[in-house]
Amino acid sequence: MGRRRSRESAMRLIFMMDFNRGGDYKQLFELAVETFGTEPNDQPDTDDNGSSEGFGENAQEQLCADKFTRELFFGAMEHLEEIDAMIKANTVGWKPERLSKVMLALIRLAIFEIKFYGDTPASIAVNEAVELSKRYDDSGAHAFLNGVLGAIARM
Repeated sequence: MGRRRSRESAMRLIFMMDFNRGGDYKQLFELAVETFGTEPNDQPDTDDNGSSEGFGENAQEQLCADKFTRELFFGAMEHLEEIDAMIKANTVGWKPERLSKVMLALIRLAIFEIKFYGDTPASIAVNEAVELSKRYDDSGAHAFLNGVLGAIARM
């Protein structure tokens, strides 16, 4: 199973968490997996480019529930205050509240991976977030995301 698919699932969970303020992220994870998830062995094989037969068409129905997804989502939630402080410091002229929920989820995920996860080179985390933004956010959002994450990666 490709890591892009895991990142996409973690991004979706972070996105959902934004609508569940004050909620328990562990509970949200379990509920989301129960509702939308599939076991990793039941999912079609994917490569690191994220291609998989049928996944894009049924994206709202499936959630990758593998170890990497869990590590990314739980880690981002555990470091959320620090991550949000970095976002605020690096989005000059933009309040985090003005960012789209998708953009916020992508930035949070990528910052966690860059600053706290340690197994992923910053360039890969940035590139993966940019690719996901092309799929899920406005057409020009990826340039903004790339700039913000580039600044954070250099910190």
